[in-house]
Amino acid sequence: MIDEEMIFVFVEDVLYVPRAGCNLFSPGQALEQGFKMSWDQEAMMFGMSKDDTEVIRAKHEHRLWKFGAHNFGGVKVDKKTTAIKKQVVANFAVTDGVEDIDVWHARLGHTCPEYTRLMFDRGMAKGIMLKRRGKMDCADCHFGKQRRKTFRKKLEQKVNDIVFADLLFPGQHNDTQYSVVLVVMDGFSRFITTYMLKSKTEDEVNGLMKQYIAWAERQHGRRVDTVMTRRWCGESSDEEDEMIGPVKQVLTDKGREFCNNAIKHWYAKKGIVHTKVGPKSSQLNLVERSHQTLISMVKTMMHDSGLPRSFWTHALQTAVYVKNRVFAKAQGVHLTK
Repeated sequence: MIDEEMIFVFVEDVLYVPRAGCNLFSPGQALEQGFKMSWDQEAMMFGMSKDDTEVIRAKHEHRLWKFGAHNFGGVKVDKKTTAIKKQVVANFAVTDGVEDIDVWHARLGHTCPEYTRLMFDRGMAKGIMLKRRGKMDCADCHFGKQRRKTFRKKLEQKVNDIVFADLLFPGQHNDTQYSVVLVVMDGFSRFITTYMLKSKTEDEVNGLMKQYIAWAERQHGRRVDTVMTRRWCGESSDEEDEMIGPVKQVLTDKGREFCNNAIKHWYAKKGIVHTKVGPKSSQLNLVERSHQTLISMVKTMMHDSGLPRSFWTHALQTAVYVKNRVFAKAQGVHLTK
């Protein structure tokens, strides 16, 4: 319709797209069929004419040239003289939904770009069409999805500077008389010591903590450092002696088995600082991290050996023995090999 006048235009080889919200008109194909193109730069008008009659007048909107048209299907065709052509399937593209991967990434709440590509490839979302799907680097994601890296203050400079302790519960139905395991770890060397307990009473835990500290300050001071570096020597050097000292700090959770008046007075008498942290603080209490490692080793060895559950105590002792002798992260110049 031009100037409120209905203009009929016949274009050959038109591809029909059912239920399409808008149509695409090809000026190049129209020129091949005898149409002429006109252009008014000042008025921003684009037109097509045929037989000296203007049939299309398009206006510029949002980088596209738009004009109104209606489907005219009232022409009767003689079926006897017209061959039935095979239906042509048209590839129809519109501007709505066709965007770069970074635009759809922002529209979908900064979802993982791989998920957006997957949804497009599998047809899981309607209306998502990608122009460019290469790799992207979203600055907003770097800001909004960043995580604070855990920095634990290095409290240990040598053996016995700090000792971590926690209780490990293997489960009630383990076919043994032991229901609790006291796990103690030296903060510098990561050397682990375990004690099997029948219950987590104050008296039992206090006695074993005193036993470990006495062992660490005497036997551990001269020999465990040799065990950790796996050097079979009778005497330690002066440099090694400087790395040894009495237990200065004990870090545990706030359980009553670790925090009671009896052990509190004993720590004060020995000059040991008792640091208490909340539960499930694996970033502070390093021995909590070793629980999963020990349990996984025990389960794996038990499944591999086929032994009954009553042997789990022996499997745990084996896991501790092996873990104290395999490679671990370096602690200064000392390594747990």
